[in-house]
Amino acid sequence: MMSTQLLSTSVTFGLLLALALTTAEAVRCKNCRNVDGTVRCDESCQGDVCVLWQWREKDIDHLIQGLVALPTVDCRNYVEAPFISPQSKETTCQANYCFFTQTHVSNFKGEMEMQTTANCGQLPQYSFDVQVASIWPGPGVIAGGCYLLQAKGQDTTLGCMCDTDSCNLDQPYEVVPGSVRCHLGYNIVSDSDSEQDATCTGDFCLIQKTAIPQFGVNYMKGCLSIGGSSAAKRSVQAGYRNILGVEQWLCKTDLCNKDIDTASAVDTADSRPASQTDSAPSLSSSIPTVFLVFVAAIVIFSTQTRS
Repeated sequence: MMSTQLLSTSVTFGLLLALALTTAEAVRCKNCRNVDGTVRCDESCQGDVCVLWQWREKDIDHLIQGLVALPTVDCRNYVEAPFISPQSKETTCQANYCFFTQTHVSNFKGEMEMQTTANCGQLPQYSFDVQVASIWPGPGVIAGGCYLLQAKGQDTTLGCMCDTDSCNLDQPYEVVPGSVRCHLGYNIVSDSDSEQDATCTGDFCLIQKTAIPQFGVNYMKGCLSIGGSSAAKRSVQAGYRNILGVEQWLCKTDLCNKDIDTASAVDTADSRPASQTDSAPSLSSSIPTVFLVFVAAIVIFSTQTRS
């Protein structure tokens, strides 16, 4: 997703492919970049993950080969819910990032129940964008933030990701829902469907489209609010984006998520995530990381700008 300014100059920016090869020890990575059509390499570097960044700007292909250095933190590991015995909050685990999840869901009696989960993410992680999901965290959450989603009645889901020791003992960042009024819809089959006479308020209105193999297409509508660091807040902007095949439309005017056409028509000027800047990424910068299933080699496809 790009700003109007960037689109007007025919710039498309995105991480097209990042191949992350992981081991228990530091890996040696190429340290190269494309300058004036020529690949120039410096002495190799060591880090946690080797990454290839590739993007196109004004019909010029750019390429950088470098590394990502990941933090290592001690996280709290516990679950609290009305239907389980109390657990100690002193249990810890170690990971690159800590997660905190809290749901408020109505039970079969119509009463609201709260479930809290604090745990470690899988190792290693490489994260660049937010993908909301019914089970949180979804495939991507920006570190240093909490994200509050409401998509069904009064039910809410809060997902947080942080990177300091025991930062997930409790909710690490406050989230104050915004005032934009939005339609609600959960597990709906059309982008024009929504809960009748039901709305919520948040920082953004959302439509999310997910293609489910052998089941078809699923839509979700609701409100998304963000709290935490300025980088986490800037990472979510109005507009269209595609994250690992899941499409999102975000807008900031009342009831703008009526359908995809309405959400797409909203002006998205000044909307650019913090991860997409005019300058190229640093070779050895410590970049926030994505919740992905860990395999021997992880292939990560980035946010794709819609043409």
